[in-house]
Amino acid sequence: MAFGVLRALHEAGKRVPEDVSVVSVDGIPLSAYASPALTTVKQPFEELGRAAGLTTGTHSTVNTQMP
Repeated sequence: MAFGVLRALHEAGKRVPEDVSVVSVDGIPLSAYASPALTTVKQPFEELGRAAGLTTGTHSTVNTQMP
């Protein structure tokens, strides 16, 4: 979605980052190749989910690691 935002801003004549800042929250590996480079933050979703489960007491003992 962030790449689409960059494109739409460019088409609207807006300059990134001079006029508008764009930050992605999904850790896109290709973000460095965007023009301009896209600032991105990688969220540790698995760890956050595990911590939330432990906090609420609804955690599972099943191993659900992705390959």
